[in-house]
Amino acid sequence: AIVGQGESPVPQLVRSGIKLQGMGADVLVMSCNTAHYFYEELLPYFDVPLLHMVRETGKFLRQQSIKKAGLLATDGTINSGVYEKALAKEGIDIIIPDKEEQKIVMDVIYKGIKGGKAGYHSGEFRRVLENLLDRGAQRLVLGCTELPIAMQKYQFSYPHIDPTEVLAQAAVRFCLEN
Repeated sequence: AIVGQGESPVPQLVRSGIKLQGMGADVLVMSCNTAHYFYEELLPYFDVPLLHMVRETGKFLRQQSIKKAGLLATDGTINSGVYEKALAKEGIDIIIPDKEEQKIVMDVIYKGIKGGKAGYHSGEFRRVLENLLDRGAQRLVLGCTELPIAMQKYQFSYPHIDPTEVLAQAAVRFCLEN
């Protein structure tokens, strides 16, 4: 939908949010990084706060004194610029994979994890991670929900941030404070 090749997810996201509100939710979260492209469109429909995963990740990185982060994400997330905008507001520069490296990231997401390809060779993905770190990334932002799974599955211990975990922590803090 972001690149005009599919239906907008906004109606379904709104329906889901309203349903959760009706069930008593005090706060809403979206665990999909790419869906945050539509965040502003969703806000008018909800009577409870909708936490912003990408902004929460930016705040977390700033609190960790990170100045430069490598972004691993889907094409849609990278092309939308949601991370670039949110992290720039926190004074954090983003490094993204080049075109060939981005194909490898998409491959690990769609074939290695979503596709469950047995015997998936992760060596190319390792080179992408190492290149982002070599280019100055202090942390790798795992900007797709499949990437933390890939890091664990392929036993990569590079310095990284899981935005889903950051979002979960933000939701818990919100509930404890309100």
